[in-house]
Amino acid sequence: MESLFDHLTCKASETSEGNRQRNVFEMARSVRLHWIRYHIEEKKQANIEIFSSEDRINGKTVIRTYIFDVVQNYVIILEPQRSGLDYYLITAYHLDMEYGKKQILKKHKKKLDAIY
Repeated sequence: MESLFDHLTCKASETSEGNRQRNVFEMARSVRLHWIRYHIEEKKQANIEIFSSEDRINGKTVIRTYIFDVVQNYVIILEPQRSGLDYYLITAYHLDMEYGKKQILKKHKKKLDAIY
């Protein structure tokens, strides 16, 4: 649980040499932490894109479901459990960099026909 909380409230930073460094606390992620439940419970209906996409993770094809708030530039990434009844929360974050939004829109273009 602690590692998931760190993942949701911290952002990886880079050293001056370009190496990946430890996660650093990010206030913007922490302020938006309560948005996860709000979006998963579908309390907001407008300007939300929910879709599933195939991703390559560690050499394997994995289906992930995305909840993308288009107006707030916020994304929640879920992975369906094998049972098909629930999801694992992978991450959630504000798309504060332009490349992040482009990446999500690219996944949206390749979305699967069904939501898993």
